[in-house]
Amino acid sequence: MTEQTPGFVEQIKSFPRPFWIANTMEIFERMSWYGFFALSSLYITGPVETGALGFTSEQRGAIQAMIPFLLYLMPVVTGAIADRYGFKKMFLISYVGMIVFYYLLGQFTSMPTFMLAFFGLAVAAAIFKPVVVGTIARVTTDENSRLGFGVFYMMVNVGGFFGPIVAGILRGIAWEYLFLASAGWAAVNLVLCLLFYKEPPKPADFKARKLSEVGQTIYEVLGNLRLFLTIMVVVFAMMVAQFGPWWFKWNPHAAIFIPGWIVANFLWDAMLPADSGRPPPPGKQAPRPLFQRMHCSDWRFALFLLILSGFWTSFNQIFLTMPEYIRDFSETRTLVQASRSILGDEWGRKLASVEENEFYAEVDDLLRRASGAKALVEEDEKEKSPREVAKENRKSLGKLIKKASKLADSRHLPVGRASEVEGMVATLEAVNEDDTDAVASAIKKYEKEIKPIQREEKLAAYKTYPGITEELLNRLDQVAGLLNARRTEDAEGAPIEALDLLESSRKVLAYKVRFAPIDYAQVVAGVPLRLTTVSDEALEDGFTAMNKRLWEVLQPEFEEDAGSVVKEKMRDIIK
Repeated sequence: MTEQTPGFVEQIKSFPRPFWIANTMEIFERMSWYGFFALSSLYITGPVETGALGFTSEQRGAIQAMIPFLLYLMPVVTGAIADRYGFKKMFLISYVGMIVFYYLLGQFTSMPTFMLAFFGLAVAAAIFKPVVVGTIARVTTDENSRLGFGVFYMMVNVGGFFGPIVAGILRGIAWEYLFLASAGWAAVNLVLCLLFYKEPPKPADFKARKLSEVGQTIYEVLGNLRLFLTIMVVVFAMMVAQFGPWWFKWNPHAAIFIPGWIVANFLWDAMLPADSGRPPPPGKQAPRPLFQRMHCSDWRFALFLLILSGFWTSFNQIFLTMPEYIRDFSETRTLVQASRSILGDEWGRKLASVEENEFYAEVDDLLRRASGAKALVEEDEKEKSPREVAKENRKSLGKLIKKASKLADSRHLPVGRASEVEGMVATLEAVNEDDTDAVASAIKKYEKEIKPIQREEKLAAYKTYPGITEELLNRLDQVAGLLNARRTEDAEGAPIEALDLLESSRKVLAYKVRFAPIDYAQVVAGVPLRLTTVSDEALEDGFTAMNKRLWEVLQPEFEEDAGSVVKEKMRDIIK
């Protein structure tokens, strides 16, 4: 007589409190991870001017390949540690790490520091993963384990669904809110764990495994150390080549090294005994790892892992490549227009990849530079003490040296120009920082000399972009000429050039591959310098935008009853 399986409601009621706490924590952890990860491509490759990092797509690919790879490799070790020291302790360590490193991801802007924070986050996530799954496994039984894991994976999808939505809304305000939100979800989990999570009981026959035993299990399932080293060296070589350092690029370094490494390993195998890679019979000692042939314990399982890796590689493009593709190549105007007509202007602005306030401010700045007009709002220069001036000059000197050093290392400058900049760097580094006059004089002189070289380097870099041809640059020069024709005799500053239009287009559109500079430039050229009439609707939009900007920078907003006065002031300024 077969034993009757409990019904759905009975199984739901049979789950203990740690089961529901673990599932709740899984929701918030997935909201943290997918909230960040779904927008990470846009953040990593977006222009610095919009608050993003400004890295290349190649650098983004290397970061997103290396760190998640390590994340999914480490749970084999962190799970064994959790078995030995307890689930609750590991949860707490994981959440503290997530809070710290999610926050730091939004603070660090250089490649090394960003990768360091990302790696720290990967370690924290790698601690979390086996512990939450282990909790579900320990608190479920043979009767309810299938439903239990079904509920668990449903929670994974719930967090993965809401995380990107919330993150997308917050990103519309400012990038830093995205990272604060991810750190906030981790903080919620920390509180849940401290107050409500109880260590699940261990099975009666449970015995914590040593790390050496974990390694032996990996050996039995996948293969031996030789095979592991051969594969890992290839993987890391591909990752390093993706970053493109001068000493190891895809062509010729990786193209020669990777096949050479594989061939060398097979030649080494040919010189070793045929059975040296297999587990030794009882009583016989195995050869040292490097003197064992590469051995795969179960080729069917290895093939299964390879196929599964291909699936997840394809699936993850939803988060890795697709956001860039939509931003760079898709025409999303119809979606934005539809959202405006159905949900209103505010939702349309949030859906648009171009932030309207930033767009208007950049176009205004470009038009003023072209016509030689003063800025709409000039900054008040506060009087500074000699000590403050000296401190500020030392800081400016350090920035100038850093800028010049980076310029000297650029692959886009001719050798002669790079040598010229190296000479400037040496001269700047020799300046006595305690001599205020010498520092000020050096800054004034070399800022003027470095600026044209920097523009030359930027233009050369743009010429490597797809579609930036000499013909397009000539057309941009023609549009720049039309804009500069509006200059008057008392115009201030230098006229704009093709480079200025390229820079402005990339900044506003946030595009790295296809940023349509000629279309943008022609739109800007068609904007009149003065408006004859200003509609009430435009003033209302301006008032709303002003309050939004004040809120973003944590400043008091204008009250509604002051709106009419502010709008009239705006009308007077525009006229």
